[in-house]
Amino acid sequence: LTKLVIVGAVLTLPVFAVTMLHMANPALVPHWMVNPWLQAILITPVMFYCGRPIHTVGFPALAHRSPDMNSLVSLGTSAAYLYSLVTCIAPWVFPEGSREPYFESVGAVITLVLVGRLLEAKAREGTGKAVQSLIRLRPRTAHKLNATSADNVDGIEWRNPAHFTDTDIDAIVTGDLLIVKNGERVPTDGVIVAGETRIDESMITGESKPVSKTAGDPVTGATVLLKGDCVMRATQVGADTVLSQIAAMVARAQATKAPVQQLADKIARYFVPAVMIIAIWTFAIWVSLGPAPQLAHALVTAVSVLIIACPCALGLATPVAIMVGTGVGAKNGVLFQSAEALENLHNVNAVIMDKTGTVTEGRPVVTDVKSFGVESGDLLSLALSLESRSDHPLADAI
Repeated sequence: LTKLVIVGAVLTLPVFAVTMLHMANPALVPHWMVNPWLQAILITPVMFYCGRPIHTVGFPALAHRSPDMNSLVSLGTSAAYLYSLVTCIAPWVFPEGSREPYFESVGAVITLVLVGRLLEAKAREGTGKAVQSLIRLRPRTAHKLNATSADNVDGIEWRNPAHFTDTDIDAIVTGDLLIVKNGERVPTDGVIVAGETRIDESMITGESKPVSKTAGDPVTGATVLLKGDCVMRATQVGADTVLSQIAAMVARAQATKAPVQQLADKIARYFVPAVMIIAIWTFAIWVSLGPAPQLAHALVTAVSVLIIACPCALGLATPVAIMVGTGVGAKNGVLFQSAEALENLHNVNAVIMDKTGTVTEGRPVVTDVKSFGVESGDLLSLALSLESRSDHPLADAI
């Protein structure tokens, strides 16, 4: 898509700029630059090479009597291209004053549609990366307690490596007993069976303060043990974990359609045939009642209807806006449950937070040192010495 957009823009911009300048003031542009054959040479690759992804969808949809926006773009650009080609080969076919080619419209419409698709693809890619970064938080292996040791957790020294085996995370099933060591990520959702620990749950809650956990307390996969070791029983594995559900929610939001997008699709189903019918009626009326030469005038007016309706934002703006919105949100840690939720956001006039941690990154940092008469370097050294053995997040920040 990037290559198609670059080729389309490079070939279209000169034609477009020259045509607009010539319309504003013919003296501004040398005569050879507005030669229709030169424009035809530049725009033909845009029509058939850059426009191929649009035409390969638009014309079959038209043939199957289910036209969409691609059909309208294909029909409009094809009509404009053929009309412009006739003005090059046999301009006398058309009446005086209707012999100007529409090559700039062909190039501009196809290039703009491709730009819209590129934005949509980039947004999908951004959201895909956000999902991948979430999935990467999940550990790849877990310390699984051996079957003989699992029957007697309280009676053994479960921290001894002889009692557990490193196992691939995908091989873990519900009910397995897992060892989690100090500094490691919790491999999956579960409940602590033995041991005491403090866990950083900021990934889920946004709270930087560690949470103390003992036997019977639940733990969430991918959160980090800051202090202590524990034995946990897996209660949710694979796609059922909180982390997997968050990733799936981001992916689902990309697949859902907002009410306004559904409305746009519904309108497009009627809009495209309506434009075609208007073009046919326009042609028929000008052939019957128009001035001589009737056929030439009728062709010009019918093609004009198709070209004017062609760059319709209805089928492009909504999907692109939704994809970009959810993609940028995911990159910044804001997850939308659906496209409908994103659309409804414009009605929000107040945002209520349940706790301070909701709007933090969970990673405090030192921003200023107030010395109060003591050298700031000495004060920082003292603070660092005092906090050196602490695993509290504020100590880590210092």
